[in-house]
Amino acid sequence: MSTKTILVALGILCFALRGPSQTSSISSAPGKLVVSSDQFSAVQQLLDDQAKQGYSVSTISYHSSFKDLYRKGRLEIGLKVTDVQGKREYRFLTTELEAFVLARELSENGAKGFRLLRPTPIPLELGLVRTRDMFIAIMERPRDSRDEYTYRVVAYRRLPAARDNIKQTLADGFTEVCRHQFGPVVYLVMEKVTN
Repeated sequence: MSTKTILVALGILCFALRGPSQTSSISSAPGKLVVSSDQFSAVQQLLDDQAKQGYSVSTISYHSSFKDLYRKGRLEIGLKVTDVQGKREYRFLTTELEAFVLARELSENGAKGFRLLRPTPIPLELGLVRTRDMFIAIMERPRDSRDEYTYRVVAYRRLPAARDNIKQTLADGFTEVCRHQFGPVVYLVMEKVTN
């Protein structure tokens, strides 16, 4: 391989890894928050501010392009107007991509009355050189609610191997909240409500 070919290949690789923009971004429009993954530390404050203004979370999604897959993406939170300002509180969680860590974090907040919003937790991967696999989750608590929540997370690669664990969790009074797949692993999140 010639030196010129190697330099051209390195230039193309650097351009592809750099992407169109390295700037951080947070934007809000009526009914929507868009936060880049490198600004996740600001999400809790944004949710608090929106709740004080009388908004509640209606949709949650995470997007990344193929080019940005291992670097950053954007979290989009849809908002709708509620009747009373400050009627709801939110918790934004980022946890390791481990089932027991996610279950512990969800249950700790669930004991305070926060309930997992169904589209989350969202598994994602950030970083190119040092990847960081994690879950992001949003939990909601109506101010007048007295309910408490307990969570279990069953992670499996093959359903037959996890079937007994899932049956036992259902027998213990848990119901399925959501199921997400990240690579070959499926994460099943189950919830139990107590008053």
